[in-house]
Amino acid sequence: MQRRRRARTHVSARPRNSPTHPSPQISLKRGHRRPSAIHYQTFINRSLMASSSPVIALLSIKPNYANAILDGRKKVEFRKRPFKRAVTHVVIYATAPMKRIIGWFRTKRYEQMSPADLWERFATVGGISHDEFQAYFSGSESGVAIHVERPRRLKAPLALSRICSTVPPQSYKYLGLGVLKHFPGSIPALPPKRHLVKRPQSTNHKETSERRAEMKTVHRKRA
Repeated sequence: MQRRRRARTHVSARPRNSPTHPSPQISLKRGHRRPSAIHYQTFINRSLMASSSPVIALLSIKPNYANAILDGRKKVEFRKRPFKRAVTHVVIYATAPMKRIIGWFRTKRYEQMSPADLWERFATVGGISHDEFQAYFSGSESGVAIHVERPRRLKAPLALSRICSTVPPQSYKYLGLGVLKHFPGSIPALPPKRHLVKRPQSTNHKETSERRAEMKTVHRKRA
């Protein structure tokens, strides 16, 4: 008996209204049946983290800027490119010579615009000199301002190997929720899963059958 060949599907992620939500496009090879449609929200839930979950990124920052963020003097972090996902929390990795994770902060919002507009709006809270700003954005047509909220410093800096690989990211790297154990109280825990409460079953089968017969009689009288 020959086995029926399955129709091959190909899912290509193309940008939709939001850059973080790819739109699946299904293409079929000639001679195959059309498979059942893939629900868009189901595809998103399987491929991305739930919207209610925190999205954590490890950000490589120079020590002087990292300390300025944790001291509250730098309220905006400048980047050339935005995150591809809606990051809610940033773990700070201070680059050489420190090479340690020294704290974290929550992201309040993001603003993308030209470097000239970024400097005009956030020069007083950017914690960076104009020369350093110009050198960083040299050749870039746009940039991003990450608004810092609730910065917290670790009591004891962590080695990078404690939470991920020993290779620091050039810009940023997404982290799993397992890193939360290293930052107690920093990120709210996920809501507990809802469990179905089963009704207790009666062990007396005679009592159950009598109860059903009684309910049927009541319904007949009402009808």
